Amino acid sequence: MNQHNKIIDSDEIKVLFDGKSFIKTVTFEDDNISILYYETYEDMLQNSEKLLITEEEFNIFFTPTTIEKIMIKNTSDILFKFPFVKNISITLKTNNYVYSAKLNKTLIYEFTGVDIGKFNDSNEYKTNFASIHLDKKEIRNKLFQQIVNID
Repeated sequence: MNQHNKIIDSDEIKVLFDGKSFIKTVTFEDDNISILYYETYEDMLQNSEKLLITEEEFNIFFTPTTIEKIMIKNTSDILFKFPFVKNISITLKTNNYVYSAKLNKTLIYEFTGVDIGKFNDSNEYKTNFASIHLDKKEIRNKLFQQIVNID
């Protein structure tokens, strides 16, 4: 199969995200991924047959650190794991804010100076990029402030 015509199953994407149970939709079109999280617990109830998450769990899940990881770390991991993906757009509405970002490898390079497309395997990616730029709260927060729109 042509790499650029590959179909990604939404579960392949969800498994890489913190709060995967809170993801409402994942769309993949023209090598672009779009992710939308549930806005409210009620919205989640309406769209899920077997909900194993309580309203309290939903309400306390989206801490500032978790939101940063979702918007920066998880999206970067997707771009590394699926090299044919051009852009990943993500929207998360919680705590009366709308967090949105459109991330791609070029933007990551502009902000970090690292070409994540050059890594041959996940160990090299983790050692030379993720552990330096994504796992350290201060650096991840700086990327978050530069890349994520908050309304």
